[in-house]
Amino acid sequence: DRQNSSGSRFSARSIALGGIAVEMVLLIALTLWLYPSIWAVANAVVDSDQSAGPDVGVNLTEVANHPEVMEGETVTISGEVDDLLGPQAMIIGNDTWLVGDEVLVVAAADLGTLVTPLNQTSISKDDVVQVTGVVRVLDRSGLQAELGDRLDATALDGYGGTSVLVAKAIEPNPPEGRGVGDKEFDIGSSGYEIGVTVYDVTHRTDEYLGAVVTVSGEVEEHLLTPHAFLLDDDALLVVSATPHPELFVEATAYVTGEVRRFDLKAIEAEIGVDLDDERLAPFEGEPVVVAQSVGLVT
Repeated sequence: DRQNSSGSRFSARSIALGGIAVEMVLLIALTLWLYPSIWAVANAVVDSDQSAGPDVGVNLTEVANHPEVMEGETVTISGEVDDLLGPQAMIIGNDTWLVGDEVLVVAAADLGTLVTPLNQTSISKDDVVQVTGVVRVLDRSGLQAELGDRLDATALDGYGGTSVLVAKAIEPNPPEGRGVGDKEFDIGSSGYEIGVTVYDVTHRTDEYLGAVVTVSGEVEEHLLTPHAFLLDDDALLVVSATPHPELFVEATAYVTGEVRRFDLKAIEAEIGVDLDDERLAPFEGEPVVVAQSVGLVT
């Protein structure tokens, strides 16, 4: 009887432990499945001042994490003034345990001289500002040479990031408005659009014809060849004279190129590549970006 009782208790414990293990696996799986949504909500709630203004094509988080993608480009982002580093530099964004991205903003003159409207000439910590400027990767000596000795290099020592925005204009307390990108959570995009999104190109094509844009999105499974692929759910066609065998379905890619209406024969002649006529024929007349460069978001 004792043996049966002991065996029963062991079986009960095993079943209980097994049940706990199953619950933990399910909890982990559910967390991983919900992670993008949880992160998005947390970003929107905890860091509500980031992208609080009408960002143009790219948000603070993207500039903070991948300045090399858009180096030399003029962008408009918004964020809260986290720290002032003298008259010519400040840090915007928030650095918290849950969501943290910051961008160093510098200028050739006092930041106050770039503020519009002109009757407000000062910027204070915790202000929300919208900044238009040129994206750079941090080079302290280069910045000092460009912007002058008044830029206090020692003041930058507390900044641990690599992204710099050389400001052209600053607007304090910008009107609230959604940034481009995530339509559900209103917090920005998954990639590095500069001034225009995949949605813009596919839905407002005539406005961008002939323009060189940078867009990003997920590579779709419906079409992927070394010289042609589709971006995002809006199925924006991209063609490239250079093959890109490194692309794969569900990868996030960013593309810089000229917006056109797809003309199979004309584009084949232009890029010198015999494209897959049968697969690309349905895109005749549809928007296309003729790529100058293509990269993977890692």
